[in-house]
Amino acid sequence: ISAYRTVKPKALADELDRLVDEEGIHYLTFTSSSTAQNFFESLRNGRHLESKIISIGPVTSKTIQRYGFQVDRQARVPTIEGLVSAVVEEERS
Repeated sequence: ISAYRTVKPKALADELDRLVDEEGIHYLTFTSSSTAQNFFESLRNGRHLESKIISIGPVTSKTIQRYGFQVDRQARVPTIEGLVSAVVEEERS
């Protein structure tokens, strides 16, 4: 029995373009390798991001790096609370 399934929305690439162009993205947080994979595979070729990238843990960080992006901070504890703390720490630095 599947506990959950990660599905990439069909319009994700269009929505990412809109967010980057119109609103800007200050922080990108990734809770798993599959969310990072879906995000980076949906970016248009050559798309440059000026966002800080925060990862929940080492496996997710490795996936992000595989797509050629730098992880600015990794959660010390691989939980949502740890991810939030990492964002706060990055903002304060």
